Amino acid sequence: MNRVCLLAHGTVSPWGEGAEAIKEGLRSGRSALVREEFPRLGTLAVGRCAGIPDEPGEDRAALLLRRAARQVDTPVRKLRETVGPDRFGVCAATSKGAVLLFLQDPAAAHTRLLDLLPDAPARLLARLYDLRGPRQGRTGACATGLLNVLQAADWIALGKGEAALAGSTEATLTPLYLSSFLNLGAMNRKGCHPWDRRHAGFVAGEGAAVFLLASERAAERAGIEPLAMISGWALRGEAYHQTATQRDGAQVEGLLRAVLADAGRSPAGVDLLAAHGTGTGQNDEAEARGLHRLYKDGTAPPVFGVKGAIGHLMGAAGAVELAACLAAMREGLLPATAGFEHAARECTNLHVLRETRNAGVRSVLKWNLGFGGHLAGCLLEAP
Repeated sequence: MNRVCLLAHGTVSPWGEGAEAIKEGLRSGRSALVREEFPRLGTLAVGRCAGIPDEPGEDRAALLLRRAARQVDTPVRKLRETVGPDRFGVCAATSKGAVLLFLQDPAAAHTRLLDLLPDAPARLLARLYDLRGPRQGRTGACATGLLNVLQAADWIALGKGEAALAGSTEATLTPLYLSSFLNLGAMNRKGCHPWDRRHAGFVAGEGAAVFLLASERAAERAGIEPLAMISGWALRGEAYHQTATQRDGAQVEGLLRAVLADAGRSPAGVDLLAAHGTGTGQNDEAEARGLHRLYKDGTAPPVFGVKGAIGHLMGAAGAVELAACLAAMREGLLPATAGFEHAARECTNLHVLRETRNAGVRSVLKWNLGFGGHLAGCLLEAP
């Protein structure tokens, strides 16, 4: 099995563009949520990528992905000098497809069919860099971003390729989309409060992230220092409910134990937990119970989530949040969770910080949970 390195990443989120925006957002604990008026829905809090105007004829999700990909252009081209296009894969998707493109011009949709599909991001990235290795777009609702990164890691670990671009994008801040979650009772109109006694739903956002992955040998040949290693990962399917996870936390515990077993690590060896953290009662309780089962002796490290600051980026959530994990590890941060003040009764066992602290962080356990029972997790470690 080849060791898998994360070499570079590009991000666009409500905090801004690039790694520095993620670092500043984590360090300051700044909330980037804004209040917007939507036809027939009224005022909603959302995580909007400010300062990025729409471009005629291009879906906004594709636009955000291009801006994220632009940030990894130099290392991708450097790696391409030693890794042939047939050994360079792409795994990227959006969980909803090109919703905004369809709404702009429904009559022309039949001429843009491929652009409307969830795997359009993979084709876009492959065309940008003439990548001809394994190509896929994996959709798994809110776990989509992490699923695509881990699929690419699988290819590299198994020798199906030497390098890959992986990630996800989402841009669906439109009444058609938002109303469905309001009707479901899953959204909070005013803000997001993960694990807090005020938790009453998530806030929707938009964003994109692209990661450059490679085998350790390929990184050495290209002379690129890894940012981190993906030392273990696991995927699970929870056949429980279309839009809910088991409150007892058994599935969360099982996922995290599988990740740690794959990495050959114990729960005690983790410095930081990066949770899904939607701010919905059921998700928060399931994560709290799952971590209680994993750390029965009460020694769990701090847990954090970024959805209280930038919103739930849906298909892009796992990828952008993975970038936040990298920032925490490389900057030596135990991040606070925006929107958290007083723990909900069922979440009192969690160690959630109200203020960001400086500390040595050598490993981060990250997971995402998606509607339909999609569970994905990985362990990041310092190189």
